[in-house]
Amino acid sequence: MNKILWTAINFLIVIVIVILLIMPKYNALKELNLKIDLKKTEIQTQENYFKNLENISKELDQFPVEVAKVNSALPDNLAVHSLIYFLFQSASTNGLIIKTIDFGQASNWKENQRILSLPISLEVSGSYSAFKNFLLKLEKSARLIEVENINLSYPTKADKGGYTFRLGLRVYSY
Repeated sequence: MNKILWTAINFLIVIVIVILLIMPKYNALKELNLKIDLKKTEIQTQENYFKNLENISKELDQFPVEVAKVNSALPDNLAVHSLIYFLFQSASTNGLIIKTIDFGQASNWKENQRILSLPISLEVSGSYSAFKNFLLKLEKSARLIEVENINLSYPTKADKGGYTFRLGLRVYSY
């Protein structure tokens, strides 16, 4: 009977040791294995993403002209000086005179996006047909320029017969 009691006590001690000492380590090991599997999945997803980007880059290399057009439509910076030059040149070649040009504050086009938008207020004077040609020039330009609003003022004696147009423009860039 003594042997059976000692065997039962030893058996209970072994079970208590397993429960108190080995099981927490085993559970910690299971958690670590789960985290390792999660990280492996995350790394595999990132590798697939970068491989996909590499394939897209190779595809884009086949269309350099089209990519150059997109880059000119959405330049890396706002390049205000070249934009001013373009506006003055377009206005003068179409017979318009720029009276005022005001730039607003550049901001993100949409929240959490890299595309910047710059509002511009422009006042020009000239004939209606010259203004129409100016708008066509803006529409056909490589830069992404959006006409938001147009106000027309009738000519006064001081304007010598030319209309005054106020435009609200928005220019985009990265």
